[in-house]
Amino acid sequence: MLRIRGRRGKICIKKILLTIVSLAVLGIIIFLIVIFTDFNARSEAGQKSDTAVTSMNDVKDEAKSEVSKHMNPFGDSVQQKELKDKDFINYIHKMSHQKVSAEEKWGFYQITAERIKWLLAGLDKTEHTLKHGELYRSILKRWINGDFSNVVNDHNDLWEIQGGGVLAKPQES
Repeated sequence: MLRIRGRRGKICIKKILLTIVSLAVLGIIIFLIVIFTDFNARSEAGQKSDTAVTSMNDVKDEAKSEVSKHMNPFGDSVQQKELKDKDFINYIHKMSHQKVSAEEKWGFYQITAERIKWLLAGLDKTEHTLKHGELYRSILKRWINGDFSNVVNDHNDLWEIQGGGVLAKPQES
């Protein structure tokens, strides 16, 4: 332990302690300045970044809007006048998955009035070119009226046309 005697020793210790405290306070001040400066810089950069992200999202939304003008209710680019048997089978079959129970279900579309009406309008435009147009119409007419009592048979008929082997059962409530 360091021993300093006399008045001069006490002054020396006071100077050392004062210097240490001053350096500590100065260090804290510098540290706080650096932190706040960095925080402000990041905050401003974040605001610029947020603005850029918002601008990019606006561009994406506009692009989606433009693309969605050309999309059907199933999110595909197939238009009503272009519908073929494979399209009707695909759409109706995948909608039926909402109402049937099966070991495996290959795809899913929510049953909506918009989709059913769109398919019915597509049938009006293409039925003369379809092999199973009457089947699609009978299914869709029942469904648009909320009648899903035959949905298992509807599913299985479509699945058989596709060459499927395992058939669905009624969905348990």
